[in-house]
Amino acid sequence: MLSVLRLVPAIVVALAWAVPASGLQLTPRPFNASLSPPIYAGEAGWCLSVRSGDGGSWSCPVLATEGRPIFDEEWGGSGPPSEVEAFALTTAEVPEVSLLGGPPVPTVAEPSLPYGFRGVAMNGPGTLRDLLAGGPRLFRALGSDGAPLTTLGTPRVPAAYTLATASSGSGVVPVSAPCALSSLHVPGFAFRGVEYVPRLRPLMNLIGRPFLACATAFYRRGSFGVFAAIVLDADRPGRPPAGLTEAKPVAGHPGVVREPGALRIVGRRIPGGWLLVEGGNSQAERLALLGSVRGSVRARAG
Repeated sequence: MLSVLRLVPAIVVALAWAVPASGLQLTPRPFNASLSPPIYAGEAGWCLSVRSGDGGSWSCPVLATEGRPIFDEEWGGSGPPSEVEAFALTTAEVPEVSLLGGPPVPTVAEPSLPYGFRGVAMNGPGTLRDLLAGGPRLFRALGSDGAPLTTLGTPRVPAAYTLATASSGSGVVPVSAPCALSSLHVPGFAFRGVEYVPRLRPLMNLIGRPFLACATAFYRRGSFGVFAAIVLDADRPGRPPAGLTEAKPVAGHPGVVREPGALRIVGRRIPGGWLLVEGGNSQAERLALLGSVRGSVRARAG
């Protein structure tokens, strides 16, 4: 769900469209959204970070598949005075949405969203009880002709797209596992074990080039959790996965990039995947772990 944070507003596009919805007057507002790879083993898709006005949200994972034109919804509230906000993430085929049966509202092709994905953020006075009174689905996808698009399931990731995982306290995984982490005992980091995907299976009807977290090592450093993960191409594990959408080079670390989103990721490519580190108290800590842990991908692209 949406967790409201105090963030600096990101002005991307200005809209002014008063929308009555179940007695609420919600108005589209500027937003900034970004997608990063998931970190936890077995998850496919992306982690979504949204900033809108003074609020922000983070949701993981989100995944676009055929038949689900809206593939994520977020909502939240703040106050006093009481205010609610809602966000929808859509595929490229959705030029407009309707919130709680209200009039059409344009979606926005935000520059940092890949694959033609679109979004809309709305807020206004009211309570979460008012916002959620209409049921579990807030938005309805509308096509270019204004008619509702056929929708299968809900915006949440279907259970079939989460892979089963296994745990290893030592970090050693079977040779049949599609990927493995090694050199896991790093000075200054308390190693807590590895979660990994023991067996891959096809994930059908994907849109875009989502990621698949194949193995995750868990650490503690002081009071902070730190995670190292191997991330694959979800559609064809073993082929080089897509780039990170907002990756920036890290000075002094050839081949290493950072993602400035909510997950605070640093990473480098390895054959067939990404080796990523998230968490900790500083980028220096993340870089230290990234420089020590090793990852290997045994899966081969089909």
